[in-house]
Amino acid sequence: MRPRPHPVFGKLGPMPAASLRAMVGYGLNEAEIGRYFGVTPSSVRRLKRSLGICDSAAE
Repeated sequence: MRPRPHPVFGKLGPMPAASLRAMVGYGLNEAEIGRYFGVTPSSVRRLKRSLGICDSAAE
């Protein structure tokens, strides 16, 4: 049995990793991204970590 994806992934559209990378690339922080997608900043932080997405300033 495969694990079910986290429900937050559905809020980020059909390509959640690309959506999140784009928002980070635009310079938005977790609170701003969370507000845009209707999720908590901590959910955004966890998704970034699980997808291996770093803040653009750190790259």
